[in-house]
Amino acid sequence: MKNRETFRHAVLQDLSCEHSLLRMNEKHEFADDLRQSIMESPAFILDDSVTELTDSLASMLSKEEFFRSIPEARLPFERQWCEFKTRDNDPITFGGIVERVDDGIRVRLAMRTERAAKGRKGGVLHSEADILFKNDGDVVYSETPIESFFAIIEDYSDGNGYKGSDDIGTLDERKSDAFDFALRLAGTMAVLAKVMEKRGTVDVLPEAKIFPIDRKSVEKKGGSTLSRGVTRVKLGKLGKQHLATPELKGTSGKKRAAHWVRGHMFLARNGKLTYRRPHIRGLGEVKQSVRAVEAPAAEMDSFEM
Repeated sequence: MKNRETFRHAVLQDLSCEHSLLRMNEKHEFADDLRQSIMESPAFILDDSVTELTDSLASMLSKEEFFRSIPEARLPFERQWCEFKTRDNDPITFGGIVERVDDGIRVRLAMRTERAAKGRKGGVLHSEADILFKNDGDVVYSETPIESFFAIIEDYSDGNGYKGSDDIGTLDERKSDAFDFALRLAGTMAVLAKVMEKRGTVDVLPEAKIFPIDRKSVEKKGGSTLSRGVTRVKLGKLGKQHLATPELKGTSGKKRAAHWVRGHMFLARNGKLTYRRPHIRGLGEVKQSVRAVEAPAAEMDSFEM
């Protein structure tokens, strides 16, 4: 299969650039380590239909089940790169390392707005914190050099009356954003790992290699040029059947009678995965009834999370 440029390629280019924010103050160790980890990790590039499937399956979980599914996930590899684009009017591409460590799942995240000024894509934005979803349910933040950059802006703003710090928010707000984005990426990878266990749900299409980067520059700095291939993940036959069910597509034009909807995770327009409390949907009053429903195709039985 012919190679196509990926967000992963853009991140590698940024990490190789001397002007990268992760190379501030001539401290290159973090950027070099992250770049090497990306180069050595298998990469999964998710089609829009695949994230629609993973979002649909995640919505069937309670909040507690969803959070528990992340550290309990049986990832395809100990460490992998995953990237996908949100499905909204202002799409964001998420990408990052999702890896199994001794005490949980760690996420090292980057992102890019796909519709910036003058129709051009935005630059690579690295997260100000690596996020660890611990096995015991706790969440640990580890600051990256990006946080130092924000601190510089805040210090300058305090001393000069500059309002630029209003755009970057407070430290707590930035931590909250880092958590939300990491949760989105790790949650998608956790559900995908379960989905990939069932043959025919998604199609895995390997490509030869990623786009070449500046190998001479890497070797000069003592780094390895080992580069794992890219795998594009698209919806398979069973996945298409799942998304085609009337309950998911809402094919009926009639308004449904009032009924309870259990609490579930859903993808908000801002690209964040949000918990929606149990609520009533539809018209009229809720009526208790017993309904016999024919079981779906046997192939979908394994979608128990």
